[in-house]
Order: sequence, then structure tokens, then C-alpha cells
Amino acid sequence: MRVHAEMGSRFLEAVYQECMGIELTESRIPFQEQQELGLTHRGHKLKKKYVADFVCHGKIIVEWKCVDSIGRIEVALAMNYLKATGFRLALIINFSTKGELQIERVVL
Repeated sequence: MRVHAEMGSRFLEAVYQECMGIELTESRIPFQEQQELGLTHRGHKLKKKYVADFVCHGKIIVEWKCVDSIGRIEVALAMNYLKATGFRLALIINFSTKGELQIERVVL
């Protein structure tokens, strides 16, 4: 919420991601940025990988968006990330182009 209050909306997702990295570091929340998520099919590792914006505490996927509103596509992508990792929780944080902050909790 601090990033949204200070930066507002209309920046690229990459700007918010960098700001959030600063906030998480200063808050001493453990995270990995641009975490590759491996995929498998019938026991075979696939070359294609998903990349999550952040993985916090080694088990929470956090995705940053800058769209009008969080929709089915964003939720479906978060669900795919959860299925790929076996994690149970993802947060989609949208620095909406409408100027509002949206947070969507996705649970597998």
C-alpha cells in the first residue's frame, strides 16, 4: 500500500516490481524475484517455465499487474502457477490504470 500511495498508478509493472522489492527488503520479508517455476508432464520436466514476479516466504506467489481490473486471465495464470509449484496461495496485486489498488487472493 505504501508503494501505491507514493507512486500512484500508470507506471509499468516493472516499476512497481522494483519498488516492491525495496519494500519487502526493508520489511525483512523473505522473497525471490523473477522465480522460475518448472513444469512437468507425466514425470518429464518441460523446457518451458513460468516466471513468477515474486515468491515470498518460499510458498506465496505474488504477481504485480497494471491493468484496468483483475480478470479471469490473471486468476487463471495464478492458478497455473500454484498447480506448477504445489503452493496453495497466490496474491495478485493490481496497480490499476484507474488509480485504485486491487488485491485478489487465489487459493488452490
